[in-house]
Amino acid sequence: MYESNVDDVGYRLVAIYTPVREDGIEGQPTSASTEPIAVEPDVYKEVKQKLDLGSVKFEVPGEGCLERRILEVNRKRIKVVKPGSKTSFPTTEIRGTYAPPFHVETFRNDQRRLRIVVDSESEVDLVVHSRYLRDVIVLVIRGLAQRFNSTSLNSLLKIEA
Repeated sequence: MYESNVDDVGYRLVAIYTPVREDGIEGQPTSASTEPIAVEPDVYKEVKQKLDLGSVKFEVPGEGCLERRILEVNRKRIKVVKPGSKTSFPTTEIRGTYAPPFHVETFRNDQRRLRIVVDSESEVDLVVHSRYLRDVIVLVIRGLAQRFNSTSLNSLLKIEA
């Protein structure tokens, strides 16, 4: 079964099928489609609140380990920091602006995972606690990055202006 994700917002799911009678004769191909996929209302509300703040920190575990990461996003840049401990200082894993080729990727086979790509040499995979949190993080980052590309927030969230 297909399950939509944040990258599907604004698109329609279309199924094309060919009916076959009991005697094996095929009919004309037919299609059916959904309404455009929308951002869930609670996700939209949280994304809007965080974008209005302009600066947000998310705490997430790192890919393949249990160490915490702090994802800091604001209107100008993004940063992923491995927090310090009693025996080590905090270390910055990636830092950059939203200028191209910056982008955020999601994964259909893991709805809690995202990849932040600053450039060809700076990227980090993160796994969060839920699909909901992944969607909020992705949409907040894309919303803050919108001034570096031509995507308006309304079209990003697929909302009629």
